Amino acid sequence: MGNNCTYISVILPLKLSWEPYYSLPETMSAEVGDRVAVSFSGCRYLGVVSGTGITPEEDTLARILPVREIRADKERILPKEIEFWRRIAEYYMCTVGQVYKAAYPSVKNQDVKPHKTEEKVIGAKEHIELSDGSSRMLQSVRTALENGRTALLTSVDSERILAELCLANNRGNTVWIVPELKMEKDMQERLQDIFGSRLILWGSDMTPARKRKAADKVRKGNVPYIVLGTRSALFLPHHDLSLVIVGDEHDSSHKQNSPAPRYNGRDAAILLASTFGAGCVLESVTPSLESLYNCLCGKYVHIKSERATHVGFDIVNTNAELRKNGMCGYISRRLMACEPDRTAIFKPLRAAFPKMEELEPQIVRTMGEGVFITDDSASRPFPESCRYIGIFGADAMLGKSDFRADERLFQTIWRAVATGPSSIENVLIHTREAGHPVFKALQAGDITPLMEERKAFNMPPFTRIVDIRIVDKFDDRARRMGGKLASIAEKVAGRGKVMQGDGGIRILLNRDSTLKQKKRKLIELVSSFEIENKYPDHLYFDVDPV
Repeated sequence: MGNNCTYISVILPLKLSWEPYYSLPETMSAEVGDRVAVSFSGCRYLGVVSGTGITPEEDTLARILPVREIRADKERILPKEIEFWRRIAEYYMCTVGQVYKAAYPSVKNQDVKPHKTEEKVIGAKEHIELSDGSSRMLQSVRTALENGRTALLTSVDSERILAELCLANNRGNTVWIVPELKMEKDMQERLQDIFGSRLILWGSDMTPARKRKAADKVRKGNVPYIVLGTRSALFLPHHDLSLVIVGDEHDSSHKQNSPAPRYNGRDAAILLASTFGAGCVLESVTPSLESLYNCLCGKYVHIKSERATHVGFDIVNTNAELRKNGMCGYISRRLMACEPDRTAIFKPLRAAFPKMEELEPQIVRTMGEGVFITDDSASRPFPESCRYIGIFGADAMLGKSDFRADERLFQTIWRAVATGPSSIENVLIHTREAGHPVFKALQAGDITPLMEERKAFNMPPFTRIVDIRIVDKFDDRARRMGGKLASIAEKVAGRGKVMQGDGGIRILLNRDSTLKQKKRKLIELVSSFEIENKYPDHLYFDVDPV
């Protein structure tokens, strides 16, 4: 290899903890972000130039391969994109190559020609009429953003407040993510009517051509855009980003479970906003304990509307009711005493028991056919005349092995009531665990009892969880390796806690200045463990599992 070569580092879409060097002949030139075709381990990949002017060590020169081709037909990766990838990789304990692969999957690397269609230009509205209360909340959000704080917005009118915030955002572009594709579809028509051609949609159901077209609009758009999509919209080639919004920030669907990076869309959105110096708004009628904790710490500003104080939560202790013959099947006599035509029965979809096919005939038999029956699918809201709500299946949602189960149950019930009509007066929750903290929290209208329980057991949000998952077709070997791994991990956890389960180990790390350092040590530990035990490709990290 002659002296006329220059050297570059390249990010490959692989699980590599390092970025390989390649040589460029003097006839080629490349800049950071250029796409290059290279060979690695006998295979050809499309990589991203991450560094130029590299000076390799002398003894490595003979092993450095030349770049096969500069792919000028591929869009250059923006510096902010690479910066964002690195931050995601560091936090979620994966490699930047894995993040690149997620941001630019194979479908993006194909030469997809979008259909040429005439796009009708639709103007955006100038503003949205808001109530006095919503206008005050909007001003509070603006003040928080101007002061460089993340805003947590809790309001049943949040969509209109955020839409008005987007309309007035003339400093740059906006990305608005939601947890599920169904929610995006529900919002699409309403927001298109408000934003017109400024709205760019992004979702997993889009064809490759439509995705390419949407990505091009984001990359090249001169008019301030507003992207509406699920979590993968964060990896679009954003530029001049000034506002990031996370809808239903509490929803576990924001979390990517597989493959890497196993990121949470909410926390990744906060990282993206920080990368661009953009404002960030988290929205939820039932915020997560993590976000409420950040509000208590002063990191976020909580902007919320007050819930009507006349709604009461009555806990029907079904064990006690059974002893005094106060139950008819699943139905309490207290519920049967309510006006049937002004009563709604609510059973969360996640609650496997009681089964609806058993519950519904009992309701009709004891209360008549005028009772409204629904779940949390959002397709059948409570009728405006509703005064009483009977809630079933709460016990089925209190999973003993899931420390977030009580939080999810609180959110499910609270959301159903908070988004219901103002006519609701009383909520009767049927349960065998009347003393559970989640019911105390509902009666108090305050999630503090759940927060205190988490603190007592040293669980998130007061600590961070890192799971090391083991994938092995031999269960006995997986358990044996898990035991060995747990004993080693205890040295890294320090004052934290290490627990072994069937699928791997769980590590609780304290939220302090040593967190980043401990994560790096865990990565080194796993790498050494795989080599020493000849156990490659069986372990992966899951940070902040939900």
